[in-house]
Amino acid sequence: MKNLFGLPPSEFYGVIGRTCLHYPFRLPRCLVDLTSAFRPCLNIIEGIVGEDFEEWTGPPVETGVLIIGTKSVAVDATGTRLMGFDPEVDFPQEPFLFDINHIRLASTVGLGPINEQDIKVIGDDLNALKIQFHKKLPMGLPPKFHLEARKQLSQDAKYYWDNVNDLAKIYNEQYIGILEGKVLWSAKTMRELQWRVPFFHRVHKEEAYKVPFIKKVYREDEDPELREVFSQT
Repeated sequence: MKNLFGLPPSEFYGVIGRTCLHYPFRLPRCLVDLTSAFRPCLNIIEGIVGEDFEEWTGPPVETGVLIIGTKSVAVDATGTRLMGFDPEVDFPQEPFLFDINHIRLASTVGLGPINEQDIKVIGDDLNALKIQFHKKLPMGLPPKFHLEARKQLSQDAKYYWDNVNDLAKIYNEQYIGILEGKVLWSAKTMRELQWRVPFFHRVHKEEAYKVPFIKKVYREDEDPELREVFSQT
């Protein structure tokens, strides 16, 4: 499912990690929306050599595993189990240490099963193939810090919608960055904005961070984004 994240157009959502979408609250739901919209009919996990701890520079782990299936959610759930994790748990349990479990969320909206008994597996015995992987703490911080960052982001999202009509008078169809109830940046395009907005704001004294709320401004009756998503902390 995460590979579908390459589909949103970078000109609209940002080149750097799809700036506007690669955020708490948004990313898991974006993956579910993409899976729902495109419904891949063939899903392949080439896990012959995986990486432990993290996705870019982790140590290699030879598993010899190849998973092929017709349901994205079932394939991802099976891959998660083979890595020694439970695809039915949620934030802040491992491996979902940063945000909610997008695999479980996709299952709840009917995109496929995640319960082991509901997935038909043909091939080698899964228990014999399991290798315990490990998850590195995002940004080196435990879940409680990510929970605090989510609370701040939720508050800034509330500020946006509480003041959306006033903001639209100034910034309509522009991108803005809000932090602690203040508009810190604005730009006409995401490409312009993303060079101004730090992805995270470190608070070194507390070894914590804050996430600016990045939003394209619409009038209240034209906004396609659901505000209720950001009320969940």
